[in-house]
Amino acid sequence: MADAIYGWIKNLAFYFIFITVVLNFLPDSQYRSYVKAFLGMLLLLVVCQPLFSLFGLGDVLAEHLQARSIQGELRELEEQAQILQTEADEYYLEAVLQEVESQVETAAEAQGLAVEDVRAEMKNDGGGLRLLAVTVRGSPQAAEAFQEEMMQIYGLSAAQVQITRLMQE
Repeated sequence: MADAIYGWIKNLAFYFIFITVVLNFLPDSQYRSYVKAFLGMLLLLVVCQPLFSLFGLGDVLAEHLQARSIQGELRELEEQAQILQTEADEYYLEAVLQEVESQVETAAEAQGLAVEDVRAEMKNDGGGLRLLAVTVRGSPQAAEAFQEEMMQIYGLSAAQVQITRLMQE
């Protein structure tokens, strides 16, 4: 019991030394009231420490603080996971669009068309193409056959597959 009282008094002494050091190093007096309020809460914890130990509240308080800390970390991890998922979705959509453009260029060349520009747009939910716009050079018949092929491959309507044919140079 004497050791517990000695430890408590030692903690109070260290606390008051800590208060003195902190208050002397404050550069501006406008923050002094905020620091004193915080240090007052710390004083309550130091003074009540024997009661916490006597009734076992120290462990309950520590568990509660640990649970709150873990919840905060969990929230941060969930936010980071959401950010990573968004970045992964964007990367996936970009890769899909690049692959579609590559396939369109290959199919156009197979029809004897020279591709000048390809623009593909995905649906908002990422569930497929919304628009395919291709600028080509070649014969009108080849451009028409190419449009039919793109409509069939990607399951799009004629309004969604826009083929612009440039005149041959």
